[in-house]
Amino acid sequence: MTKRKRFSGGLLKELREQKGLTQRALAALAGMSKTALVNLETEYAPQGPMANTLADIADALGVPMSAFFREVEAPQQEVKA
Repeated sequence: MTKRKRFSGGLLKELREQKGLTQRALAALAGMSKTALVNLETEYAPQGPMANTLADIADALGVPMSAFFREVEAPQQEVKA
């Protein structure tokens, strides 16, 4: 198996809580709705976050965008000749 990076709403929530911010406060700092932030933290959005959204949240938290990604195992795909 190979490893790849995947967005983690759990990491976003952990970082927000470490900074002592409520969902409403972080959403306001990042210029987004609280509902949108909740959807990211619970990974409800099936397509995942847009890069500019992550950049705004990262700026608000003072962390790099990479802080929201976790390494996961990715199944290897068979190459057909």
